[in-house]
Amino acid sequence: MEWDELPSPTPNPVTTQKPSDCASIGCPVGWTKSKTNPCHCYIIPANAMSSWSAGNSQCGDLQPSATLTSINSVFENAEIAAYASNFTALCANNFFIGLHKQSNTWQWANNDQSKYSNWKVAQINENV
Repeated sequence: MEWDELPSPTPNPVTTQKPSDCASIGCPVGWTKSKTNPCHCYIIPANAMSSWSAGNSQCGDLQPSATLTSINSVFENAEIAAYASNFTALCANNFFIGLHKQSNTWQWANNDQSKYSNWKVAQINENV
């Protein structure tokens, strides 16, 4: 899955919850536990969000500690792409992740410090 900046409206966010103790806390009912990152649980809500901010807010509404997902490796990227492909074709190709631009700097909604990226060639710019 390659990343792209998409115009709004864009469909469903992929939401991540990060439990404070990954080994002892499971995912909430209806969420899927990541096989590549034991601290992540995923859910794709049924209703589409029109903006990154709305999607990230919806995550917190679903679960207080949840944000749009961060992607920390090629393996996690592939896992999320496979998870999203179980939903509609539109969702499998267009959904929000937690990376956003703030003050000309890209950062993850959950403050992960991952340096992994997978931008489409057309999306690469000096701020990435």
